[in-house]
Amino acid sequence: MGLAATLLLALGIGWTVFVRQADELSSQSYATAVGGAGSALLPDGSRVELGADSRITTFYTAKQRRVSVDFGEAYFSVSKDPQRPFLVGAGAMQVTAVGTAFNVRRHPDRVVVAVSEGKVELDSNEQHDDASRPHEIAPTPLQAGQQAVYNGSSQSIEVASIHLADVASWRHGVLKYVHEPLGNVVLDLNRYYGKHIVIADARLSEMPFTGAVFSTRIDDALHALEGVFPLRIQEYSDRVELLPRG
Repeated sequence: MGLAATLLLALGIGWTVFVRQADELSSQSYATAVGGAGSALLPDGSRVELGADSRITTFYTAKQRRVSVDFGEAYFSVSKDPQRPFLVGAGAMQVTAVGTAFNVRRHPDRVVVAVSEGKVELDSNEQHDDASRPHEIAPTPLQAGQQAVYNGSSQSIEVASIHLADVASWRHGVLKYVHEPLGNVVLDLNRYYGKHIVIADARLSEMPFTGAVFSTRIDDALHALEGVFPLRIQEYSDRVELLPRG
């Protein structure tokens, strides 16, 4: 275990481990800092890559592999095991896979799942017990080259095609969005940026954004927003505010 801990820390992922022998449940948490990233080999041989300021928690038993995306973004390359499905919970939604590769991005009211290899099934997360859990959504299959967006406000799922290169482009320093609410884009940028970005008007948060942001050039992206949205940038020593123009 000492070697595993050394590898994880070298890759920028912090972790904690909890084991309860009584029910044979093994639980581990993996996390990255703001602006950081990392990868780790999970106990079953699957691999996870975490974006900046992200955390997952794994729950493994002899019969099941369950992972929670607590916040942020994670890309999974799943080791095949038909006897133990690989279940990933993200808020109100759950992804079921056997041997595949897919990306999960979690926001408070929105979950985005994109598949680069194989197939998965998107369904309600039975482990999620608050009022935002959907009740009438049928299981939704996804295959490589597809992306599903779950909207918590409308409790609906929209499926669209996506270029395979865009499934987890954040791994290459590019954050890509299609009709993503600006408020969610800002939440992502805050995971990579040194200053805290604040949207001062709720109407700006709801405006859809389509485009790409380089994670190392967020300053440029923020100022470019002034040419696209009716907003202006106000910079302070510790934060950046997006204010309505005029």
